[in-house]
Amino acid sequence: MEVSKYYDTSTKSYRDFYGDTLQAGLISSAKTDRESNQYFIDRLSLVENDVIVDMGCGIGAMLIAISAKLKSFTYYGINISKYQSDICSHEIVPLLSECNPITILNADYHKSLITPNHANKVCFFESIGYSYNMPKLISEVKSVLKKSGVLYIKDCFYDSKYLDENDYKTLDIFNKTYRQKTPEIN
Repeated sequence: MEVSKYYDTSTKSYRDFYGDTLQAGLISSAKTDRESNQYFIDRLSLVENDVIVDMGCGIGAMLIAISAKLKSFTYYGINISKYQSDICSHEIVPLLSECNPITILNADYHKSLITPNHANKVCFFESIGYSYNMPKLISEVKSVLKKSGVLYIKDCFYDSKYLDENDYKTLDIFNKTYRQKTPEIN
């Protein structure tokens, strides 16, 4: 609930200052946020008629990038923030959903409400660090994803062998500020 409250109260300020892409990791060579988003979408290896589940869809910036790449797809965006889900549903989806089924769910991605064995692609764009129970989340992803499906994660991780005491203090401040638990990778 802390993550939801954080984004319900901070999204308007983020949009006013940064625009619609609520991500820190953008490609420095990109001239625009949309160009950066397209870079990441290209790595998702999308094909026509994909069923895509975006775990932590924000206000729909990556949905816009997917729509620019594919003519035919099914999209499920899951977001714990009601404020962000409403923006995506009322401002973004009406611009894009004329020919593609798009569903925005205001839900906890640990129990996503997506039919098992349904998605070709499950993606996290700077959202997996909000998991309060990583084994439960991965189990949900495995349930939703077809056996031949692709899991794509674009996020921040840390490796403890490279951190000193000051780095841990900085990481702790980061996690508290953004209400997340940056996952360790090793």
